[in-house]
Amino acid sequence: MKLDDRLSWQENKKGDVFHFELTGSVILDGIAVGAGTLGHGIVSDVESGAGPKHGSITLEARSIDLPDGRHFPVGLAPGSLEKLRAYEKGTAFFVIAPPPATPEPDPSS
Repeated sequence: MKLDDRLSWQENKKGDVFHFELTGSVILDGIAVGAGTLGHGIVSDVESGAGPKHGSITLEARSIDLPDGRHFPVGLAPGSLEKLRAYEKGTAFFVIAPPPATPEPDPSS
């Protein structure tokens, strides 16, 4: 995958949608999906910076979006996009399908 957008803690806010595209062909649920197929995700967190502290932005991949309207849920591969100040257009990363399970909330907290 590679990002189709430039993202930074200074320009984006939580909930913003970003886009990416496949850099190679894959098979999803028995369907061949070609390079250039688009996907999207959201900005899941933004921490602003002040003074010597730099802000950061956290991303969450959501799906690979086929031209026929189908969406294959995906998630970021662990360690694929670390929490950074900015991501440049064209930044490469990996996703996994199906996405990793969301941990259940801790009832004691």
